[in-house]
Amino acid sequence: MTIAHAQALLPSGPIIEPHEPQRDDLALERLAAWASRRFSPTVAPEPPDALLLDITGCARLFRGEERLLRRLLTAVTRLGFSCRGAVAPTFLGAWALARFVDRACIVIGNRPDLIATLAPLPTAALGLDDHLLDALDELGVRTIAQLSALPRAGLPSRFGDALLGALDRATGEAIETIIPVRPMTPPRFDLLFDGPTTRHESMTLAVRRALEAIGESLARAEGGARRIDLQLLRAGLAPELIVLQMSRPSRDPQHLWKLAEPRLERVHMGDGIEGVRAIARRVSRLAHTQLTGIGAHRSARERTDDDAGAFSAAMDALSSRLGIDSVLRMEAVASHLPERSSRLVPMMDAPPRRAIESETDAAWGRWRYGGVWRPSMLLDTPRPASVSLMTPEGPLLVIDRASVRSCAGPERLEPEWWRPHHASASWSREARDYYRVQCADGRWLWVFRTCVSGKWFVHGQWA
Repeated sequence: MTIAHAQALLPSGPIIEPHEPQRDDLALERLAAWASRRFSPTVAPEPPDALLLDITGCARLFRGEERLLRRLLTAVTRLGFSCRGAVAPTFLGAWALARFVDRACIVIGNRPDLIATLAPLPTAALGLDDHLLDALDELGVRTIAQLSALPRAGLPSRFGDALLGALDRATGEAIETIIPVRPMTPPRFDLLFDGPTTRHESMTLAVRRALEAIGESLARAEGGARRIDLQLLRAGLAPELIVLQMSRPSRDPQHLWKLAEPRLERVHMGDGIEGVRAIARRVSRLAHTQLTGIGAHRSARERTDDDAGAFSAAMDALSSRLGIDSVLRMEAVASHLPERSSRLVPMMDAPPRRAIESETDAAWGRWRYGGVWRPSMLLDTPRPASVSLMTPEGPLLVIDRASVRSCAGPERLEPEWWRPHHASASWSREARDYYRVQCADGRWLWVFRTCVSGKWFVHGQWA
């Protein structure tokens, strides 16, 4: 629809953004690379909105062509795309069936059936240019059957070679070729010995050389790895796998060696190490950074990048020594309830956020939600409290036998009605009124009262 039509339908006005075709092409190429790892090794993007797959020899892995197509369509739909598909003896024939046949999934197994199915389709199903379609329309040729009935000898002189070429490619009379995507091969380095060795020094030197070579390969590709697999090839035993995981992409050989060194001390060498293999996984591009500059003072951006890199290196070292599941970070969760607004996840699950957002937040150690300050320390389970009020709905006077200096509130938080509460505590199933209370000894407490039972709890404290 036009912009004017959209503005008339939406009372608040549509959000208008410029179209970026290059981003669509990049997304289509990524989708083709994704499909090449799951359904067929030969996948070619067909801009602006199609994928061509050569499934020769792949159907038996999915127990038939129709099962393969349905699994492909289901997987693409789960990615958030609306799609249709077809299987045919030719690429152009499958493209035409997917676009112009009113069925989400169609499979044609042989050429005669394909020609019969293509016959009633419009000539636009051949992927012709607009000027050729207009010229055919002037002659009254609107379907592929009508086009096939015309004398072939006179068509090239009037319409050029593109018309007959498209018809022959659709029906299988001409050879079709596609240019498939080639997923990037991960950087890899193999170092094989002349014979097995049981010397620990030889193994460590080989690992350091492999890590340096991987770092050089990543530098040439302007990228970094978040995971590197080290395989120690052992004589008479299965290879020993050492996985190096980083919280952010890295290609620094010194950093990689610090992660690998404590793991090598616990390796069982068996009858000897025959070689070392290093493979970089989960490679990402790294932005260019200036290592040195004129003047002694660095910008705030450079200091922030250095601090983030040092923090990530420290977390990587701790995760390597203590285990990935032992070094955790807080991750925000889409919930307005304090006890569900965050969770602990391993540092390696995703790149960490900046450790320090601003000097003010770091100094006060507070977090904010909806414009209201939250306490820096939240109890895992709210602690019951005894409270005395000036009036039934008035401010607090005494909490746990401590006099109250000031009180602010209430702030009403309703329960999440869309979640089941079978195993949750009774206080989590009721609406709560939260108060910020300052005690006579200077402590600031975050307390709430359940609106149904009227019980009081302490849920947090400002440090």
